[in-house]
Amino acid sequence: MAGLTRKVPSIATPIPAGYVIGGTGAGGAAQLVSIADLGRAIAATGTVQAPGSSIPVPVTYAFGGTGLTAAPANGQLPIGNGSGYTLGTLTAGQGISITNAAGAITVAANAYSATPLLNSSGAIVTDSSGNDVFVVTSTTAQPGAVQGVGGSPSIAVTGSADLPTISLVTPVTVADGGTGQTTYTDGQLLIGDSSTGGLDKATLTAGTWMSVTNGPGSITVSRQAPKVSVNAPTGNYNFSSTTYTMVGTGVTLTPTNTGSVLIIVNGNCENSSGTSGVNYGLNYGTGTAPATGAAQTGTTKVTGNTYGQNVGATCNLPMTFVLTGLVLNTAYWFDVEVAAGAAGNSCVVDGVTIVVLEL
Repeated sequence: MAGLTRKVPSIATPIPAGYVIGGTGAGGAAQLVSIADLGRAIAATGTVQAPGSSIPVPVTYAFGGTGLTAAPANGQLPIGNGSGYTLGTLTAGQGISITNAAGAITVAANAYSATPLLNSSGAIVTDSSGNDVFVVTSTTAQPGAVQGVGGSPSIAVTGSADLPTISLVTPVTVADGGTGQTTYTDGQLLIGDSSTGGLDKATLTAGTWMSVTNGPGSITVSRQAPKVSVNAPTGNYNFSSTTYTMVGTGVTLTPTNTGSVLIIVNGNCENSSGTSGVNYGLNYGTGTAPATGAAQTGTTKVTGNTYGQNVGATCNLPMTFVLTGLVLNTAYWFDVEVAAGAAGNSCVVDGVTIVVLEL
């Protein structure tokens, strides 16, 4: 470094003010460098020339520097990037806040709120050490994390090995997020019960003209076809007594939905003598249906008479009636009762049909 150094007798000689040792020359004499000259050389060349070395400006990490020249902002630090340094700030993780200021960095834990974890009896759940267990509810402190603490919540329990053992009543109740049930039959569903605040096991109930078929893991809901019954027209039934006897149509029907039926009767009748006509009625009952000529039986709902009918003339037996209140799933028979309008009056009925339709 010609022009920048001067020779001094030995290294032990006191270094004059304004100089630094720059190396040794021939014969081991110390080489002193003027600080003023050194500054001018650096400004002119960008390097500090020393015996056997060259130091770049800005000084890199290889020479004990950072290689950075930009003025750092508040809170910035030189952070290694694999080949040098980059100015950067600390990044806040979950539940942490970082405040940067001039020459200062403040790292703090965020404030949070927590709710006690309760069991089915309403008591606070505790961990194996007897500490109360809380669930964090704030959005800045890991929401949903379980907190196992003594006193006030502050320690987050995040590892599965640290989680407390929680005992639940079995079957798990609705209050604890369960159903309260353990077994089911085909087609059963869980249906809310406002009287208990729980869930009841139940199957669907079929309404009018609907059917519900339950299977393993399946429920089939169908609409039923209306129930109807009708007989073939009857043959001739001759009678002359004024006491009622049964025609014996043999019509039966078992109501399954409403217990209400529409009954339509039609047929022919005539009398061979006199003009007193034929007395008739609509009867129904349970048990065995009456045979032709059987004694009057059942309950009579409609009656009529063909008075004024001319001898040998044929007339109809029209009857229509809506019967309600029948017991579901009970078999009923429906028939016509007949009698002569007057003693000695020979009568005959034929072609009697009864249609019964459940409404």
